Parts: sequence; structure tokens; C-alpha cells
Amino acid sequence: MKTIRLILIFALSAVLAFFSCKEKEDEKLTEVEFSVPSAVTIESTATAMDFKVLFNHPPKATDKIILEDPQGNIYTCPITSVSDSKFTIQLPSDMVSGTYKVYHSSDGQKTFKGSMTVTVAYAPTPGDKVTPEGASIYGQVTCGGQPVEGVVMSDGVDVVKTNSDGVYRIRSEKKYGYVFISVPRGYETVMTGVIPDIWKPVTKGSSASERADFQLIRTDNDIFTLYVMGDMHLARKQNDINQFRDFMVSLQGDIDSGSGKQYGLTLGDMTWDCYWYANSFGFTEYKEEINRDLSRICIWHTMGNHDNDYRQVGDFLKENPYRDAICPTYYSFNLGRFHFIVLDDIDYKDCPASIDNASGKISEDHRSEYVTDFTSDQMNWLKKDLATVDKSTPVIISSHAPAYRPNGATGSKAGLTAHSDGSGDYGTAAFRSLLTGYNVHFFSGHTHNYFTYDDSANGFFETNAGAVCGSWWWSGYYTTGFNLSQDGTPGGYTVCKVNGTDISWQYRSAGADPGYQFRSYDMNEVRKVLTDDLGNNASGWKSMVASTNSFAANTVLINVWAYDKGWKVSVTENGKALTPTPVVAYDPLHMLVMSAPRYKAGSTNFVTSSWPHFFSVQTTSENSTLEIKVTDRFGNEYSETMTRPKAFGTSNYKYKK
Repeated sequence: MKTIRLILIFALSAVLAFFSCKEKEDEKLTEVEFSVPSAVTIESTATAMDFKVLFNHPPKATDKIILEDPQGNIYTCPITSVSDSKFTIQLPSDMVSGTYKVYHSSDGQKTFKGSMTVTVAYAPTPGDKVTPEGASIYGQVTCGGQPVEGVVMSDGVDVVKTNSDGVYRIRSEKKYGYVFISVPRGYETVMTGVIPDIWKPVTKGSSASERADFQLIRTDNDIFTLYVMGDMHLARKQNDINQFRDFMVSLQGDIDSGSGKQYGLTLGDMTWDCYWYANSFGFTEYKEEINRDLSRICIWHTMGNHDNDYRQVGDFLKENPYRDAICPTYYSFNLGRFHFIVLDDIDYKDCPASIDNASGKISEDHRSEYVTDFTSDQMNWLKKDLATVDKSTPVIISSHAPAYRPNGATGSKAGLTAHSDGSGDYGTAAFRSLLTGYNVHFFSGHTHNYFTYDDSANGFFETNAGAVCGSWWWSGYYTTGFNLSQDGTPGGYTVCKVNGTDISWQYRSAGADPGYQFRSYDMNEVRKVLTDDLGNNASGWKSMVASTNSFAANTVLINVWAYDKGWKVSVTENGKALTPTPVVAYDPLHMLVMSAPRYKAGSTNFVTSSWPHFFSVQTTSENSTLEIKVTDRFGNEYSETMTRPKAFGTSNYKYKK
């Protein structure tokens, strides 16, 4: 049998992950335990591969290892030798690069052991045009067996294009341990579940040449729909999985009724770092859940602060599990005539591990010690990526933390802050300067609220797009059927319709009719319900109640969560126009369904936030009827005939179908 050279990434991490799953006393070792490497590079001539045995529990010589690729192809690999420390399997002769599920098979029982990304390294043959020529990373991009020219490739530092033979070459230091493709217009890539296979690991030293090939699939996607999804925070708590599956029913309904190509884009915090270990819910479980209902669309991912490993030290090491399981922390791709850039503006620079080594418990001292900025390495890459994009091409950028934040009812302030030590990292102003001349729509999450920043006159528009999980799934846990964010925005997603270079968008409250775009309150009735004792007379609750009671008698409050400067809000009373006034306010419904029971439970986190996108209207009577009309920037009208008094209670504000 030929020997092979294997380079295993994160083998130690796999062992540590195994130990972390042993925190529950009732868990026991299975009969066979071995480490599945996250990534492995094998020579194309290799016929065998080794696995490390854990805890002296090797498989039997008669057992099999089964490899399954994303297309469902099954490879059964016999075990050729076994010891207490390792065992060897025979590899299939036709194995190609890709991500494989690894199963142990014994006596008819098949057990999933993990997933690994395999890179097959091909040695050059005489006449082969795919040669390194001094590059440490090289390869070929093809579609249907034919080379694709002009495809942008990167190692996270340098940016190059494929030549007429579809070949790229990068003289790389391999700082990030991967190479990725910027999928060009008119193409898609193969997927593992809903995640596109846009990257491959490179695991040899910087002086060694490694080959990584990519395959594209031709498609017409100049017309497409994009579903933008903010914070999910899946952690197997607060009945979040069942609530998430209800959310998926709504999203899948839109997908089923949609036309043309359809894609998804997350905005970070798909997981919840402190429950990776405590609840054994990390990226593997997240991918299983997201693939459960959404295997039909490709979802591009953005990294959030809760997608970092709190047990590691510093930004780079904290990001490694995400890179390994999902994708690079920054990259680009093209859908139709739009260029997309995914960035990471959560910087844990020099941040220590957030764990007490003595007790093994989570230390909250450091988990929030990140800076919202863009690292200089990332921005240097961005300059090179943008250099490949014509300034007439519309650009969509996603990142977790917002570039801007609200400041009062109508103002804004910078949301990103550069380091004060002069390290060259980028805050909002420096980031914006790199985008000069481009027309950019920036999508962000993180706040669990909804707001916009409109500087479209200078080519920049930001949508901070709410949260799938609302208030971390708590409001739906306390009050069934009411998944609300802290500003009262229902949990949901933004639906972007794209035709050529034209784009329109609409926020969709999961489970509600598309016309559900605002909520009105008769404040005379609200103050009757939101009393101090409802929130256990807690000081924070009483402050909210006082703010809510500060509105004058006969005031109507309107929450238009997706409002931006292109919208119009009009109100008439008995045919006479009233003046809606922008205000910062607490959403009464969120106070009722979330904050009141939260304060009663003795907690003060995740409670209602005061936020803009509210309008107050002073009426002349407590029992007049109002006609409320809201028109979005695309001319869609949403209306309500508000008969007053309008009772305030959960039975009056059910919004789900």
C-alpha cells in the first residue's frame, strides 16, 4: 500500500470538543471513539488514510468507514489495520475534493462521527497547464469541464484572476489556511446543504505548493430574490428550536411561492457562543437545523460576535471554529449584476479567553470586550477586491455590527470605532472612504432592532435588519405567538427583489401578511394596562411606564419599524389631516409580552429598548376614528382604520396568520 502525506487541521480541537461534550454526568463513551479531522489534504495517488483513536476505543478490523458527499454519493472504506492509537482505511480511487460526512459502520449499525473537508492535491503531469510555477497555492476553475477565465480568487490577503486556461496562482504565506473563490456573475457553485462550497483548506507550509480546484455551475440569475436574516441565536433553550421551525414555515412559504433564483444571506449570530458547550449546540447543530427545511436555496453567511469561540484568545483564534465549519470571515461573490461583499466588524483583538481556568465556568468579563471595527488586514483585502469591480456595479455589503446607529428621533451617529492605539484599524469614516464612487447597500444586524441610515446621495444606504429571534426568543417563550424584537419589530426577514441593477426590499414579519408593516396604539388604553405592579414595581420597568405615561391624553402612537426617509406616514381624523411627529419611544406591546414577565422573573436583560421609527399623533377626542396610511419608498401602501377606543391586550394584537 502506498504511503500518503496527510496534514490534519484542528485535531486537537476535535479532542477538546469531545471532552466538552462530557460535561453532563450521564454521558458515556461509545464503543468506538476516534477523531475526525476538520480538514485534510491528500495526494491524488493516495490509497489510505489514518484516523486517531480516542480513549483506547478503536473499531474492529471488520468494521467499515463510510464517506458521504453532499450529492449523496456513498463510499464504503474497509479498515486495513487497527491499533489502540490509530486505524487505517482504504480510500476510494475516485475520491475528489469536497466536504464529506464520516460514519462508522459495524454490524449493520451506522453512526455519524463528524464531517471533514478533503482537498485532493494533484501532482503535475507532462503537458498539464495547471502548474504552480512558484506559487504556493494554485488550481483551476472549470464549468462543465471547461476552464473559466477571469474568476477572482483570494487567500484572504492577495486577489488574483484566473487566466485563459482557468488557472490561478497565488504566492501566499497561507496566513488564513484557505483559498476562496469569488463566484462570478452567471454562475453558482456546488453546495454542502445550504452552504456554498467557496473555500478549500491549504494546510502545508508556505514554501510548499498546494493545488485547489473549483467547479462552477452556469446559471441565469440576473433576476433573483434575496432573503436577509438577522440574528438567530439558536442554542436549544427558550423553546427556540420550535419557534425557529415556525419561522422556517413562513420563510419556506415565500420560497415556494417565489419565482426566479432565490438566495439567503445571514447577518451573524446564527449561534450563541456560551451554549456551544453548555447545551452542546454549535455550528454542527446549526447546520443540521438550517438544512432541515431550507435545502433548496443557497445561504451566504456573515459572522457575528456570538459566533466566536470564547475559550480561545484573540480575534484570529476565536474565529477558527467559524472558518472551519461555515466559511471565511470575509469574502465576496456575485449574484446577477450585483457584487456582494461579506465582512466581519467584530474585533476581539488581544482579548483573553472568557473562561475561568480554575472552575471551568464562563467568565462574562471578556465576552463583550470586542471592538466594532474592520481590521486593517481585512480592509487591505477589500481595496484589492473592489479594484476588480467596475464602479457602475451596485454593491451589497453585509457585516454584523452597524456602521451607523440612531441618535435621537431623526439623527444618526457612527457605529464603528477604530482602535485608539493607532493600529490602523478602520472605523465608520475610514470604511466609508474606501467605498467612494460605489453605490453601496449595507446590511447589518446585532442590535435586535430595525433602523435605516440613508446617505444615498453619497452612495451609501444601511439597513439594520432586525432579528429572526426577536428578543433572543424570550418574548415568544413568555407569550406564545409574539416573537418581537426590543423595539417592537416582529421577528422576520427582509425580502429583496432584484431585476438587473434594480432592487426593492420589504421587511416580512414571519407568520404575518406582507401588509403588516406598522402597529398603532391608543395610549389612553395602553396606560390602563401598563401599570407599575405589572412589572413587579421594578425600577427599570417603572421608568418605562413613566415614559409611556408621559404622552398627552388622546395620543396615538404608531410604530413603523421599517421606516426610512423615503416613506410617508399620514393620519386623518374625521377627514382632517393630523401631524405625525417622529419620537423615540418604548413599544407597548413588547413591554406587555416580554418586559413585564421578564421583570417579574427578576431579570433585567433583553427588555424593551426606546427606539426611533415611532410617530405620535395628537387627536381631538378619545373616541374618534382615524385613517392611518403608510407608504413605503417603493409606493406600496399599508393602511388601518383605527376605531377608538382601541383596546390594548394580547388578544387585540395577534399578528400571525
